[in-house]
Amino acid sequence: MNKRIGIPRFVDDVTTNTNSDSKRMIADKDFSYGNMLKDGLKVFRKRWDAALVTCVYCILNPDKVKGRQVATIASLVTPAVFILDDLIDQSKHREGRKSFWMKHGKDQTLIATTTYVNLFLEHVAEFNPDDRQLSRLAQDSIYLMLQGEYRDITRNKQGLLGEEEYWTLCYEKAGAITEVGGKLASAAAGASKKEERIIVRGAALIGILSQVLDDILDMEDDFAHGKTSLAAMIVGKSDASWEDLASTKVSSRIQAKTDELCDEGIALTHQLRQNEYTVLLRDVFQCWKNFSWALMGRDDWVDICRKIGAVGIEEAFDLMFYKMKPDMTEKEINLVFDSHMQTTTRKA
Repeated sequence: MNKRIGIPRFVDDVTTNTNSDSKRMIADKDFSYGNMLKDGLKVFRKRWDAALVTCVYCILNPDKVKGRQVATIASLVTPAVFILDDLIDQSKHREGRKSFWMKHGKDQTLIATTTYVNLFLEHVAEFNPDDRQLSRLAQDSIYLMLQGEYRDITRNKQGLLGEEEYWTLCYEKAGAITEVGGKLASAAAGASKKEERIIVRGAALIGILSQVLDDILDMEDDFAHGKTSLAAMIVGKSDASWEDLASTKVSSRIQAKTDELCDEGIALTHQLRQNEYTVLLRDVFQCWKNFSWALMGRDDWVDICRKIGAVGIEEAFDLMFYKMKPDMTEKEINLVFDSHMQTTTRKA
C-alpha cells in the first residue's frame, strides 16, 4: 500500500527549497535590482506551483534532486505572470498585500517580468543542453500564456465573452501556467507519451480549477472592471451582482463543473504508476472536490466567498489543503468553514 504524504508538510518543504534555490539563481546573476526580483518571488506565501511540479516529476522519476531543479526553474514563470497580470488589471493588492507594481512602479514591473522570463528560458536551456525539446516547450508555453493575457485584455468584457471562450481563457491564463510545469517535468523525467499526456492534462486541470475559484472569489472586482465570469454567465446577466448569486442554480452549476474537473483529475491519477506522489496528487483533487461540494451546498456560500476573496485565493488554498483532509465528511468540512467565518468576523 502506498503511503500518504501530508499536503501541508510537502508544500512547506517545497516552498523552503524553492525560495532558497530561486534566490540563489537571482544572486548568481548579480543584478543591480536583485532585491526587487527576490521581492517578486513573494507573490504567493507558499510555492504551490513548485509543489505541483515536484509532485508530478516524482510520480515519474525517483530522482528528487533533479525534480527540485525542474520545479525551481518552472516556478520562475509564476511571478512573471502574476505581477504582469496585476499591472494590466491595475490591481492594488494581491493576497492581502500590496501588489508588486504598486510597491515598485510600473516600469520596474516590466523590467522584472522580462527578467523572470529570461531567467526561466536560460535555465531551461542549461538544464539539459542536448535536449532541445525542453527549450521548445518552454518557449511555446510563454507564447500561450501571453495569448491568454491578450485575450483577457481584449475579450474579457461583460456581454462579449461567451462560455466556450471563457473556458479557452481559463486554459490560456491559468491552465497554461500549471501545464508548463507538467510539460517540463514529463520531459525531464523521461515520461512515455501516455504518461506525458496524463501529466500535462492533470497539471492543466489544476490551473483551470484555480481560475474558476479565483473568478468566484473576485466577482466584486470583475463587476467593477466590467469583466465577466462563470458565475455571471450562469446568472445570465452581464451586470450580475453578489445578490444575484444567491440563486441555487449558480452554486449547483459551479459545483457540477468543479466535480467534473476533479473527477477527471482523480481518474487520471489511476492511470499513472502508483506511489506516494500519485496518492498526493489524487488527494489534491479530492480535497478540491470536497471543498467545493461543501462550500456550494451552504446557504452562506456567497458570504464565505466574499470574505475569502477579500484576502485572496491563497486563503482558500489554506482552508482546502491545510485545514481539510481528503477523507473528511461534509460535517467536518462545515466545521472548518464555521471556524473560519468566526475567526474572520473577530478580525473584522
